[in-house]
Amino acid sequence: MPSASREVPLWEKEECVEARAEPAFAFRYWTDVANMAADPGIDRVETDGPYRPGMQATTHLKEEARPNGWSPRWNLIAAS
Repeated sequence: MPSASREVPLWEKEECVEARAEPAFAFRYWTDVANMAADPGIDRVETDGPYRPGMQATTHLKEEARPNGWSPRWNLIAAS
């Protein structure tokens, strides 16, 4: 049973990608929040500060990709 003092996420997501880029370049690119808008369905991403564990963000989807005006909010737990 989870501790009452710890929040339990409703949903977790882990991603892994194979690329020809050097790992350091790929990490720098994808941890630059402005580059997340390279996804054609994303209008912009707003964060409460730099990319780091504990960061809170909202992904604003483009009109055609947004069901009922919904914009997902998320927290970054870890990055490596």
